[in-house]
Amino acid sequence: TGLHVGARHGKSTLVKALLESEHVSPNMEDASGQTPLSIALSQGFHDIALALIYDGRTDLDLDTIRTPQDAKGGELRLLALLSSDDVDPNQWDNDGKTCLSLAVRGGHAHICSAITTILQDPRVDPMALDNKKQTALYCAVSVNFLGAVKVLLRDGRVDPNAQDEMGNTATHRAVTRRHKHVLEMLL
Repeated sequence: TGLHVGARHGKSTLVKALLESEHVSPNMEDASGQTPLSIALSQGFHDIALALIYDGRTDLDLDTIRTPQDAKGGELRLLALLSSDDVDPNQWDNDGKTCLSLAVRGGHAHICSAITTILQDPRVDPMALDNKKQTALYCAVSVNFLGAVKVLLRDGRVDPNAQDEMGNTATHRAVTRRHKHVLEMLL
């Protein structure tokens, strides 16, 4: 559709004009199963993504924003999603992950500012558990993401002694993974 073309090529004027029509569906999938929102986000056209989100007709859920490039720019996809009051930021995606646990799994230093922003949203529960009963801190420790561990530990709501479904804490995870610097931060 025209929305797909506009989203793919960064044509924000076209996308905004098309969104003015009640006959245009922002939820239609292309041949590869992508919506205009998922295309805009994967291409890094965040102004278009926000226009689609604020349109009010775009279906929003965590799986809408999951693309093969999650590790690249995933924080902006998460922030765009969280900008909507219609979305529960603690909900699970199809893999049982929350927005925050997805952000910390990226392991990229530039995501730290996004994690800080995500934590400022009062709706976000930094202790929300994923499908394996793991917190975002546990996930950050698992991937040895020092920056995220530091940001999460600064948040007074994060309990570093929370246990996963096997009874292990973030400290246990740091020891078993031999993540010395993370372990020092936790102790």
